[in-house]
Amino acid sequence: MTNNSSKERFEDKVYPMMELRRVMDGIDDEIIKLLAKRKFMSQKIGEIKKRHSLPIHDEERRTYVEGKWGEFSQVYRTIHDLSKEYQK
Repeated sequence: MTNNSSKERFEDKVYPMMELRRVMDGIDDEIIKLLAKRKFMSQKIGEIKKRHSLPIHDEERRTYVEGKWGEFSQVYRTIHDLSKEYQK
């Protein structure tokens, strides 16, 4: 009986975690799609900046958007740095 109850307890712990991971995988898929859209938009903005001889970096814009990201501002900084590369 101890084996069965140990197994049940293990399964009770693992199945909820597996479901949470499945949900997280779905969220990751959505984030990847959104990042691909953001990359496309960055490339288009880069084309406009080149056409009008505008600088790639806009500190005022970066500060504004970074503020919106709040506790995720470090993630934004990484995305922003990639966006600058896409605009070149």
